Amino acid sequence: MLFLWVFPLLAAPIPLDNAAEESLARGELVIRALPEQNSGMVRVVGVAEIAASIDQVWSSLLDFSARLKANPALRAMEPYLPPTPSQLWLRFTVSTLGFTVVYHNQYWIDRAAGTLVHQLDPSRPNDLQASRGEFELQQPHYLSSGVRLQYLVETSFGQAIPAFVQSWMVGGGLRDFMADIVTRAEGK
Repeated sequence: MLFLWVFPLLAAPIPLDNAAEESLARGELVIRALPEQNSGMVRVVGVAEIAASIDQVWSSLLDFSARLKANPALRAMEPYLPPTPSQLWLRFTVSTLGFTVVYHNQYWIDRAAGTLVHQLDPSRPNDLQASRGEFELQQPHYLSSGVRLQYLVETSFGQAIPAFVQSWMVGGGLRDFMADIVTRAEGK
């Protein structure tokens, strides 16, 4: 549980309004921009209800090589330190709309708590000023089978990237990313 001290959890599940709950019940993704909590941080949450077992969702979530295949903006992704059962260290290269961003994320995996947390590794060179996120997997009682996946992410680009590119990378990119996780977990 070291990451709880190093990286405080971002939030409990984000409360959703009736329209968002109805969208989830129809099998749609819910993506919302959130109010800024830290200066310059873009905050976004994505929520999906996935018709799959929790093990299938974990498998999809941790299959980083599949992310590389599914995301045309993701040019490269490679480990920069050996993984452990509860931690991963990955270097990402993302390129879209003429802008390339390279960053290093450290991940903490806690299957028992249903969380996967990542934070920008400040000991490595990064084109982002800050980035952190938390995936939360829940098995709500109202779902006879399936998992609710919430992903809350905060990013600060810290450089002169146009706002529409930042919005796409964090917002539009999040929609594609969440849709891919759902598709792979459900075996579609």
